[in-house]
Amino acid sequence: FPLDDIKGVRAAVPGSTVNDVVLCICAGALREYLLEHDELPDESLVAWVPINARSGDKSSDGNMGNNITSMTSRLGTHIDDPVERLRYIQAATDKSKAAKSGIPARLMTDLSQHVPSATMVTASRFVLFAGMAARLCNLFISNVPGPQVPTYLAGARQVTAFGMAPLADGKGLFIATPSYNGEITFNVTSTRETMPDIRFFISCIERSYDQLLRCTHLRNAM
Repeated sequence: FPLDDIKGVRAAVPGSTVNDVVLCICAGALREYLLEHDELPDESLVAWVPINARSGDKSSDGNMGNNITSMTSRLGTHIDDPVERLRYIQAATDKSKAAKSGIPARLMTDLSQHVPSATMVTASRFVLFAGMAARLCNLFISNVPGPQVPTYLAGARQVTAFGMAPLADGKGLFIATPSYNGEITFNVTSTRETMPDIRFFISCIERSYDQLLRCTHLRNAM
């Protein structure tokens, strides 16, 4: 999808971000998918969402590489109206950011450096097998901003960007949305047990995008 369209949607809900719009599109697709299968819960689904933890002042951080944290956010899948759903998500993400929920990537890196590998593996398997992760969220959604100018390798121009994300026990759905050169792609990684008709879900994403765009354009014009 054109990244400018995603950015334009934000005008309908002041304070919303590109990440909020991405979550809203995913939420609309999940709502349609679960309604089709008669499995939509009364309460909102919850996503685990990585977020940028860097300050705007690059000089304040001399360390290179990623600096991210993560949060959980309710997706408003119980809300039919796309704009109201975006407003709900914007409030939910603001609340999560204010609470500073999540685990900093640097902390996780430090743990991996100082805790024996065998201990880390055993602890991770315990968390997954005990179902602890599944109690925190229902899926992962990762919005990864990329360069908004063409990039090249040995004279060959990069055409687009796609993402394939890891899955884990109890976590069978990951939606990655990298952006590049004015476009954003929605990439769905799942299992046959979790989502046997993944192409239908992709069509749900397309319809959710169209519906959100149409509704926000109407409201912005009023």
